[in-house]
Amino acid sequence: MGSMGKGERIAILGATSHIAKGLIYHLGQDHDCDLCLFARSPERANEFLNTVGLDHRFKAKPFEEFEKEPYNTIINCVGIADPGKLSNAGSSIFKITETFDTLALDRLKHSPETLYINFSSGAVYGTDFASPVDDRSQATFDINPIDSAAYYSIAKLHSEARHRAMQDFR
Repeated sequence: MGSMGKGERIAILGATSHIAKGLIYHLGQDHDCDLCLFARSPERANEFLNTVGLDHRFKAKPFEEFEKEPYNTIINCVGIADPGKLSNAGSSIFKITETFDTLALDRLKHSPETLYINFSSGAVYGTDFASPVDDRSQATFDINPIDSAAYYSIAKLHSEARHRAMQDFR
């Protein structure tokens, strides 16, 4: 990933996630890039910034401060990465996915030129990975009964469908 542009303001939601940390480290090497980091635990995100030597440039904030600033790009890295926590999340995975997706999408309604990138594990395809995912891959899960293991995939599929239906946004 090259530079996203001189003076680019990039909001990263879920700044303590594994994917976000990689992005923060990489994008933080570009001194023209202004990262606005948001996390449920800003303290943990700020500890990471200190560890990688970026604490002099960026400070994480709570999600409540997201709406206060404009951004050129919003990157959503919010999710449950720990398989143990994911299996215990139950129906809350729907609320978590929808809450942070809506936070970003509501911003696009007021700023349609903003680019929104939503990172996901690819679990939308279910659990059958006998071969790599490609453009012919299909999501598969039982409808009756819906196993709680499929909740994450269904939440991500719903999110993807919402994004594709909003064709006026980036």
